[in-house]
Amino acid sequence: MRFTIKKDEFFKSLTTVARAISNNNDDPILRNIKIELTNECLFLTGSNYSLTIKTFIPFTFNDQEIIRDYKEGSI
Repeated sequence: MRFTIKKDEFFKSLTTVARAISNNNDDPILRNIKIELTNECLFLTGSNYSLTIKTFIPFTFNDQEIIRDYKEGSI
């Protein structure tokens, strides 16, 4: 996976999904954010046992390019 994205759009979505993550959780898998890039958009997902927040960032918004030079994948 690779992509170039506007930093402010990425941080805005990252901040949103980070609200679902608890540093006090003993399970390390629940202290991470899943990043998935598809043909349609970039998905960010944060979760704990009781709450999941998933956001997406489109490639373009209001005729403004947000994501470019991409290769699909997830991490």
